[in-house]
Amino acid sequence: MKSFQQYLQEKLIVINKGAKEGQVVFLAGGAGSGKGFARTHFLEDNKFKTFDVDEFKRMYLKMKTYPELAHMDLRNPKDVFALHTFVKQKGVKNTALTNMLRAAQGGVTQPNILFDVTMKDMEDVTDVAPALLAAGYKKENIHIVWVLANYSVAVERNRKRSRVVADDILLKTHEGAANVMNNMVFKGMYPYSSVNGSVYVILNNQENTVLYNDPKEASKTGNFVIKDFTYLKIKDEGKKIKKDAWQKQLYQWILHNIPKSRGTKDIWKPFTG
Repeated sequence: MKSFQQYLQEKLIVINKGAKEGQVVFLAGGAGSGKGFARTHFLEDNKFKTFDVDEFKRMYLKMKTYPELAHMDLRNPKDVFALHTFVKQKGVKNTALTNMLRAAQGGVTQPNILFDVTMKDMEDVTDVAPALLAAGYKKENIHIVWVLANYSVAVERNRKRSRVVADDILLKTHEGAANVMNNMVFKGMYPYSSVNGSVYVILNNQENTVLYNDPKEASKTGNFVIKDFTYLKIKDEGKKIKKDAWQKQLYQWILHNIPKSRGTKDIWKPFTG
């Protein structure tokens, strides 16, 4: 007999009408913004192969061939940074991407790929896009989803996580993601020549997400069923970003959630539309 929850329909962002192949999503957002939750509950996660550098870090930690990693404490930001540097120097990200795209290029179908990135620099997208295009993916099928969460909430989430990012690095990821999106959406710096899919912004704060089940019980069991959440679609596949009513709404979201710092000073100006 089906349970009540099995009859409930979760609200989801459906990428390109739910295509099962040939789609690429860059899931962006500062550290602690809740991208993992968004990926699982707001997107059709089961349709994508996820490319997440954090998975490589977990893989190396399980290996016994690197004694320098044996006693790392991921509650210590210095160890977290050391692990990040170690994995980066190994070049495993580039190797894994090359192997994935080689398989896609030689296969009958091109699997959907989701890149979990901070997007603190636009290079998180533009450095990968040429390889995607060379493997046969179309620029109209390369999408961006920004998970925007309140910075103070992200700070608290970070402190409670099993892997704690240093405060200065956490800040830079949120500043960077905000500046990249601000440049693309409001300053006409969108990289249309290599990336021209849809763009979504998810407002990922607790008060913006409505559950079918009791929030406290869901938090204890991890069994979330999403009735509604808050997001904007600000660009369609293959289209230019056009000025519209959503711009003022998005600008308010950004101001209410990003850190107010030197790194975001250019964003804190009156909205002109």
